[in-house]
Amino acid sequence: MRSSDSRSKLSIIVTGGGRGLGYEMAYALLQAGHRVLITGARHGDELNQAKQTLSAAIAGADVSTALADV
Repeated sequence: MRSSDSRSKLSIIVTGGGRGLGYEMAYALLQAGHRVLITGARHGDELNQAKQTLSAAIAGADVSTALADV
């Protein structure tokens, strides 16, 4: 369910968002209407693929990536 109240829209950083549990958390947060930054320490291509997949799966998804070792 997507919130139409812009005050409830959060900006969230998900570490390890390119795969596994991080990816699943990013997916759920995007479905809820939040802005998500997914990060990963390696594999910039993996992050870019995750961003493309998330953007294609969720209309209006506000997802960004950053290569970062957190």
